[in-house]
This record gives sequence, C-alpha cells and structure tokens, in this order.
Amino acid sequence: MFKEAENYYKYVLDVAQKISIPNNLVLALARLQILYSITNQSAKYKEVVAKLRSIGDSSSNPIIKREMYMVLGGYYREINNYDSFIYFRLKHIELFKKTIDKNSASDKLNLGFAYTNLGNMFNELAQYPKALEYLYEGAAYIGDKALTGNEETLYMYFMDAFAGLKKTDSLLKYYRLINNKMAKRDTLYNVLSTANYLLGKYYKKQIKKKMLITSRLWHISMGKKQMK
Repeated sequence: MFKEAENYYKYVLDVAQKISIPNNLVLALARLQILYSITNQSAKYKEVVAKLRSIGDSSSNPIIKREMYMVLGGYYREINNYDSFIYFRLKHIELFKKTIDKNSASDKLNLGFAYTNLGNMFNELAQYPKALEYLYEGAAYIGDKALTGNEETLYMYFMDAFAGLKKTDSLLKYYRLINNKMAKRDTLYNVLSTANYLLGKYYKKQIKKKMLITSRLWHISMGKKQMK
C-alpha cells in the first residue's frame, strides 16, 4: 500500500515538474514527506525536506513560501528541534496573515489552527503565558467553529495552559464547554476523555501538594513536641 502511494506521489511530482505547477509540486513533496515519516525512511524524508526548503527559498510566490515554512516547522518538530519549529511556524503565520483570503472561512480556520498549534508547543515547553498568547490569537480566528468540523483541540489546549498556571476556574470553564458541546456532537468522546484526563491529572497534583504540606506540618508539630 505504501509503495503504491509513493509511486503515485512520485508520478504527480514528475508531472508537476514538467508542466511547472508549483502548488502540485509542493503538494506531492509534502505528501511524500508524510509517507516517509510514517514508514521511517529517514534518508528519503530528509531528501524531500531539502527539496521543499530549496523551493521555499527560491520561490517568489508567498503562498508557496508559507506552506514551505509550515512543512519545515513540522519536520523540526519531529526531530525535537523546538527553536527551529517555532521559528518556521512564526514565519508561516507571518506570511499567512499577509496572504489570507479574508472571504475564505477555511483560510481563517487554518490560520487559527496555525496559532493554536504553536500555542500547544509552548504548553509542552511549560511556557504557559506564551501558550495563552497564541491560543487567544487562534481563538479569534476559529470563533464559533470550536469543536465543530475538524476542530477538536482549542479547548483542550486552553485546559492544559490553565492547569499549568494553576488557574482552576479557567480550567473548569473550558472543561464545561467541552461537556456542553457533547450534547450537539456525539463524536467528541475522544476529546472528552482527554479533557477528563487533564482535569484528573491537575487534581491529582493538587492532592499530592496538599498531602505534602500536611505531612510537613505534622513533622514540624512533632518536632516541637519533642523539643518541649
């Protein structure tokens, strides 16, 4: 199956190169990149990434360049080079804002995704104020499309950030929003289970903290009694 997919994308790549259709060329290379990532073909993966970077560097088409920045960001995310991931995703967002079709709902949503994915990266780095900065930016573009269509992450990312900041009220706000959406969309069980996990992990940490404080207070109390 993977071999057939590879042959198909290589065919599209070859045709796109011959008739000079940049968008199809980029699409074929991006699909090959994903394929080689899934099948752990690191040499071919790096070769495709190098081609994409070359196209992005030489192209004068801002839409092609913005897509290259997105793909390169994904590459650096996979190899845990977080600084490069952030750099290229910020470049992607910068160009996206300049080239966005303001009449396109999908463009607005995709720009929102770009912001929230970057916000989640800062969650993983435990830089929660920075995460919130990008999550709010993304939320402005996603609007009422949260937990509709393909959008299933915004509220969970907010939960993660507020848990890190120990802001219980805000954490519970987004947990309730996820629960409320369940009534209108019965395909959100995976989202709800993740939300339950995040909430449970948060309270587990709070309980451990309270137990530690109680234990230390008890030891201090016992120490004072022994000194008398």
